[in-house]
Order: sequence, then structure tokens, then C-alpha cells
Amino acid sequence: MVRIVMAGSHDGTEERIIDDSAFSDFCCCSKHAFYRERNALVKQGYLKVRKIGSLDNNSKLQVESARGYTILSEGK
Repeated sequence: MVRIVMAGSHDGTEERIIDDSAFSDFCCCSKHAFYRERNALVKQGYLKVRKIGSLDNNSKLQVESARGYTILSEGK
């Protein structure tokens, strides 16, 4: 949740687009543990995740895996 807040404005209400590698660099746990805990927050109604793709056009066009994260104010 901290990484999501750090990715945008500090009000925590808008969607943030974060690529999957940013989370793996930030988080000290394994990817499996991260996704398990993220899915638990989604099921409890605290987090909304939208799968998207972002384009990176440095020297070549390539599609990077990314997701949109929205922190919800109340759980179920």
C-alpha cells in the first residue's frame, strides 16, 4: 500500500499505474508472497487492481506489463 501511495498524489484516492518490476524492486518478499497478499487485499475490498499494458518507447517499442491500483477507503 505504501508503494501505491508513493506513486501518486498523497490523497490516496486516484488510480496509480505501476509496472510489475517496480513492485518487485520495492518489495523485500518473494513475488509469490506479494501477489498472495495483494489478492487478499483485493478480496477484502481495500484495493482495486486493473490489468493494463504501458508502452515504453526508448529505442524500440515494447509492451511492459503494468497494473492500475486504486486504494479503496473501506473494505467489505
